[in-house]
Order: sequence, then structure tokens, then C-alpha cells
Amino acid sequence: MSKIHKALTKAAHEKVEGKPIAPEEIERHEPGFSGCDRHLITLFKPKSIAAEQIRKLKTSLLERAGGDCNRCILITSAVQGEGKSLTATNLAISLAQEINEHVLIIDADLRRPSLDRYLGLNARYGLSDYLADNDALNLPELLVKTAIPKLSALPAGSVTSSAAELLASEKMRNLVKEVRSRYDDRYIIIDSTPIMSTSEPDILSGQVDKIIFIVKAGKTPREVVKRSLLRIDKEKILGVVLNNVDLQTTGYHYGYYRYYGYYGRENAER
Repeated sequence: MSKIHKALTKAAHEKVEGKPIAPEEIERHEPGFSGCDRHLITLFKPKSIAAEQIRKLKTSLLERAGGDCNRCILITSAVQGEGKSLTATNLAISLAQEINEHVLIIDADLRRPSLDRYLGLNARYGLSDYLADNDALNLPELLVKTAIPKLSALPAGSVTSSAAELLASEKMRNLVKEVRSRYDDRYIIIDSTPIMSTSEPDILSGQVDKIIFIVKAGKTPREVVKRSLLRIDKEKILGVVLNNVDLQTTGYHYGYYRYYGYYGRENAER
């Protein structure tokens, strides 16, 4: 934890002191990615400090969640505005950039979906439409091939006030089983709503293998983080991502920290 902090502090000081920006920090302009959000640093600033933190998160995921039975990962946070969806999308892209990994990202935030915007999908239908007993929609037809090789997406679909009911349905449970069995060679990243304001993470946590929890540094009180973590299965928590915004450097910083580090100062440096 301290090493990551020192690296980010050094980078911030270099920008403040007016040192030139390295060529790899300049945005890439790829025609195939023109519809993607520029905050996807794994695409547009792959050699930045922020992208490196995403790769560290990916490495930890591959090491800790190795095995076919640990490939379905839920991404959630305590409250809104902690960078949960952006982190989930960047992580999915980074995983897809591995030589042997394929990824399916599912936007299960049916209240405030963002996957369409981040990946430039413009999908007409999605998860909510499929779950709302629409027999005219077949799951394979809703999966979108993104501009990123080996990354497919299931958009959220129409915004709904029945998000919890839809995600708690048998149809949703069957959907998760189907994508896990049909696509057993890939990781499934599910972006969910915040824990403290919605019930969807409680519902989805029982359907996944592991959970990654997002915390925005300097924003979320520690007690709120603790209460949030108590609402989900501790054995499934893979780790906590400390996410912070620093406009003086690359725009977004990510650090990977052990879940237990939030429960005592003696563990914070591990």
C-alpha cells in the first residue's frame, strides 16, 4: 500500500514541477475505439500509472481467483460515485488483453447503466428487457461484440424501477448459469449498483464466485465501508480497490489493497 502511494505522489510532483509528459501518456487515437469513453485508460493510456494499477488488479485477480470455479466476479461499492463502473470496464478490457482470456461484461446496474456509454455500444435491448419476460429476445442475440478483441458485453437495457425484482428472478439465476456454462473459457464481470442504497448487490452476491469492492479515496467514510462489507459474504470478497481522482496526473488512479486492510491499521501495509 505504501509503495503505491509513493509512486502516485512522485508522479503528481513531476507534473507540478513542469517535467515533460512522456509520449506514452498522450492519448492514442484508434479509429476502432472512436466510440469508447476516453476515461478507459487501458485503451487510450496503456502505459500510464493508472493503467498499470489496473494491470496489478488484474494480476491479483488471476492469481487469487484462478480456476474455472472462480471466473464470475461481481463489482460493487458502498455508495454512488466511487468509480465502480469505470473500474469494472477497465478491468474487463485489461483481462481481454491477456493472450488466453476472453471476457463477458454484464451491466447489472439497471437503475443507472453506463456500459453503453463507456464502450459506445448503442444497444437497443439488454438485460432488463430480457428479464422482463420478453420471450421474443434470445440471450445470444443480446450479447454485443465490442471494439476490443475478446471482449463481449451484455448491456443493461431499458432503465427500470423493478431492478431488484428482475435480478432476483429465476430467469436471472438461469442466465448466470447459462453464461457460465456456455462460456466456460472466459471471465464474467458483473457491474452492480452500490450496496448502501440498493438491494441488488445482496441478490447478485449469491450468484457469483468472487466480489471486488470499490472505494473512492477521501470520499467514503471508513464506517460506511465496514457496514457495506458486512452485508455481503466475506468469504467471497477478493479484495478492495482504492480509487482516486487526481487531475494533475493521469486522471484516474487505482490501487489494489487487501480486504482485511480496512479492519485494522496493523494490516494496512500488507
